[in-house]
Amino acid sequence: ANIHEMGCKLIACIFASSSANDAGDLQYYETIILSLKEHSDTPENVAAACSALRNMCLFQMSYAQNPSDISMKSYASEVFNSMALHEDNVSILEHASGALWAFFCAQNSNVLSCVTDNTISTIVRAMNRFPGCSHLQRNGIGIFWAVFSVSGRGSDFVTDDLVSMVVRFVGERESDAADMISAIDIVLALTSMGFQALEILLKNEMLIYSIVGCMRRYPHSPSIQGASIDVLSNIAVNHDIKTEIFQSGGTDRIIFALGTLQQDRTVVCKAFAALANLVSAANAKILRANNATTVMIDAMKAHQQIVSIQIGAASTLWALASSAAFFQDDIASLGGVEAVAEAMARFVTSEQMQSKGLCFVWSLAIPKHLKKRVGWCAIEPVVNGLSAHISVEKICSDGLGCIKTLALNPSNRGLLEECGIFELIHACLWRHSENSSVCEAALGAFCNLSVIVHPHLGDQVLQIVTEDLQPICFVMETHAHVKGVQELSMKLLKNFALSPVNILELEMHPSIAALVQAAVTTFHDSFGGREDYLDLLQILATYSQSY
Repeated sequence: ANIHEMGCKLIACIFASSSANDAGDLQYYETIILSLKEHSDTPENVAAACSALRNMCLFQMSYAQNPSDISMKSYASEVFNSMALHEDNVSILEHASGALWAFFCAQNSNVLSCVTDNTISTIVRAMNRFPGCSHLQRNGIGIFWAVFSVSGRGSDFVTDDLVSMVVRFVGERESDAADMISAIDIVLALTSMGFQALEILLKNEMLIYSIVGCMRRYPHSPSIQGASIDVLSNIAVNHDIKTEIFQSGGTDRIIFALGTLQQDRTVVCKAFAALANLVSAANAKILRANNATTVMIDAMKAHQQIVSIQIGAASTLWALASSAAFFQDDIASLGGVEAVAEAMARFVTSEQMQSKGLCFVWSLAIPKHLKKRVGWCAIEPVVNGLSAHISVEKICSDGLGCIKTLALNPSNRGLLEECGIFELIHACLWRHSENSSVCEAALGAFCNLSVIVHPHLGDQVLQIVTEDLQPICFVMETHAHVKGVQELSMKLLKNFALSPVNILELEMHPSIAALVQAAVTTFHDSFGGREDYLDLLQILATYSQSY
């Protein structure tokens, strides 16, 4: 045993100091594995053999050599057996875990072929038994990183004990950044391994606290911040968890990372993706006190040429504006509307950019005092985005809803006309004539554009032409049993009838009277203001008879 011990120590020293030219081939694996097997009851020999195996594997990685005749399962099983046999010997556990870590790093493509449930539980027990042994903890994390991150197929090995051990490592240890990155990557891998693994992970009461604590300890590490943000984003599957993340300081840490690492595009992209989902459960006043709006807009402006960041920023600002009314004013005063409008104009071919941008603009256009400002900078990109993606039903619905809201401000009417808004509404009605939701959105926008209520000049009614009435008649006939389409159509016709000039045009379409009669008959008394519609019906009937 003494001879084997000294021989293993000598080989360990050789491979710790050798270069590729003087170490010879890797012919010692089988000899050392055999020594480990035959003298497994001798602690000194086991430690020496594991040390030699570790150095040989590290040498292999350093010089990209492949061990010729090594039996991977034999290597792993003998080291595991040594750990199980000497569970109370911290020195052996440290050396054996080091050998396993090095072996898995060298053979990561074959990790799962050497791992069993007993393997994982043995390492977990060792780490829990000796939490103060830094080398053992680091080696264990390295092993699990190989199993869960590199292989990507370790979901069968996820247990409460394993999760507790990794979460404890993340939350308590002041480790080298590389080791902490591995630990966070393990947690991140667990969030993507399916429902069962995620359920086990979420049962750990220290999970969120540990992740947030790790973010605090490594504020300037893009890798740790990015992976931690991804973990928080992935586990935020319901409102309760989102609230817990905020109360634990997670949302604030993401905002802090967004500001501190503003130039790191990966962190910024991840932060926006997470915040878009988390701000709805956050305390708006605390977010405002932490300058969340300023940080978000500054980060967006710092990466104007990266479409994924612009999409994430627009989505996050939309969520922020929806969470509290004062954020709408903050966003507008800090240039957020202009930033999103510029992104929509810059990436007009991006469907996602237009979709998120339209929802954001729509939410900012709702307050009466912001309509003019929002319209001034956003009408053109809104119309252009809707035109570029007119085949997409959701973009049509959101874009037309946005236009409907902006049209309530008289100063926006001229800008909308300059952009060809009426032709665009006609095109939406024709293209999506089978979709009642898009038709309702288009008719609603048309209604708000048909009459301008001016405080000094009085009401101004749109002067219509045949091209305005044809799509309205068509969708009324197509959706004869859809109340929303019928009601909006008749409201629009009522607005048109306010102008004597328009009455002449209505005389050219006697079918309108029949469509209105059919709608009133179908829905009986369910229309609000039914008498107004009967008045319209009477007028149209008179015109039809005269025609």
